Amino acid sequence: MTKLPVVKGRECINALQRGGFVIDRQKGSHITLIRDDPFARATVPNHNKPLKPGTPRSIIRQAGLTVDEFVEFLHRLINVPQPTFLRLSTARTCSPPCVLAISGVSLRTC
Repeated sequence: MTKLPVVKGRECINALQRGGFVIDRQKGSHITLIRDDPFARATVPNHNKPLKPGTPRSIIRQAGLTVDEFVEFLHRLINVPQPTFLRLSTARTCSPPCVLAISGVSLRTC
């Protein structure tokens, strides 16, 4: 059996979203996520502190996942590849040189 790592509520929500869940609603600090095929519903406390050990296990049961699947979704979150940067050729010299983020979100220019 895989040991379950210590996670915060937001990390748990992001991992479930990687598993096909979408946020359905929020009441206070608890967020309910659902998945249509196969149907599953999980409620996650979104507190800014690590969840107690039994809470993630209960969320995994609600979601219909195995501990191994959940840990895989968590690792996908943690091991996101870093963006690759390319130097742009410009007519003028820039200090620092112009940089374009290929797999990132932002574009940095002079």
